[in-house]
Amino acid sequence: MRGSNRTVNGETVYRLENTINYYQMFEPDSSIIAWWNFHQENPEIYDLFKRFTFEAINSGKEKYSAWGIIHRIRWHTDMETTGSEYKISNNNIAYYSRLFMEDYPQYEGFFQTKKMETDIPF
Repeated sequence: MRGSNRTVNGETVYRLENTINYYQMFEPDSSIIAWWNFHQENPEIYDLFKRFTFEAINSGKEKYSAWGIIHRIRWHTDMETTGSEYKISNNNIAYYSRLFMEDYPQYEGFFQTKKMETDIPF
């Protein structure tokens, strides 16, 4: 993850990397760290998340559901994951959508997000 914080619609969007660093130091058992560890062990999930998201974008969709993307990965791929009792925990979905929009800021707002307790302003 690269870059610095940015402003979208008058609000500061904070780098996910800053949040992860904070939680690794002060709350290592938090959901964001569980997701980050899962993400590091299973990078192919994010590859599929990006692929299916771009397919939705290229089909003309202006907004889409991150849950829909994850369900497609769950049910329409033969992928196996490690580090979780589930193929992909529901707790991870919000983080994948945020990571995608951070990596591709031109698609900020493609996934609807809600404020999370792990959203830390840096």
